Amino acid sequence: MKKTFCLFSIFLLLTSLPGLAGAGVDWQVKNTIKPDSTPIDVAISADGKQTFVLTEGGKLQIYNPQGKLIDTIEVDPAMNRISSDASGNRVLISSTKNGTVNELQIEYVANLSYGGSPFIGSSDAPVVLAVYSDFQ
Repeated sequence: MKKTFCLFSIFLLLTSLPGLAGAGVDWQVKNTIKPDSTPIDVAISADGKQTFVLTEGGKLQIYNPQGKLIDTIEVDPAMNRISSDASGNRVLISSTKNGTVNELQIEYVANLSYGGSPFIGSSDAPVVLAVYSDFQ
């Protein structure tokens, strides 16, 4: 019984050593983001839909998964750390220089084009009510 245990222990030890186990890492560059200023810190939402880049000069840049700039928010230039919640709607930026933390609540606004659609009422009405009833 001792002999079997020793052989099994040696087998486990040898298979766990790097290079002998046959494991590896495969990787590739998916996107490259080129902010207009030097990046200080980066955060990504848990769902991967937003990438936040805090740059020198007090800019918080928000990118989509394809690396396209969605928007830029001006923040205190002293801020040098960033983190995000899972949804990307709450971003915390902090400064080790002045010891402050700012919580940003971010709302994403989608502009819908309804031009050329049939309508009832005035074409320059301040409110548009869109009903999508023909989708299955």
